[in-house]
Amino acid sequence: MKRFLVALFLSVFLVACTTSQNDDENTKDVEEKTSEQKEEKEALKKTRYIISFSEPVTVEVLEEYDVKESDVVNEMDNLNMKTIDLDENQYEKIKDAPFVSHIEEDEAVGVPPGEKEDKSDEM
Repeated sequence: MKRFLVALFLSVFLVACTTSQNDDENTKDVEEKTSEQKEEKEALKKTRYIISFSEPVTVEVLEEYDVKESDVVNEMDNLNMKTIDLDENQYEKIKDAPFVSHIEEDEAVGVPPGEKEDKSDEM
């Protein structure tokens, strides 16, 4: 009876070890796929650009460079400029287009703080 119990215990132990090794392999596969998906998303992460055009440009023209209408954030037609969210692939395609005169990443700008005025004499 003791031999039977020892054999049963060893069998259960070996099955458990084999299953955990397979789980480790599956976990590694899932982690690799997840990291690949993250890298793809990082590559396709959109950045906001201000683009100045040498001539009026329509959305149909931009679509030839894989820029969708939903990517256009703001249009300044009187200045021939648009604010557009682009991923790296779109940026590479449109930056050398013949109708693009200037392209730059959109940034927050402001006026630097000035010196504090001494208002103690004003009363």
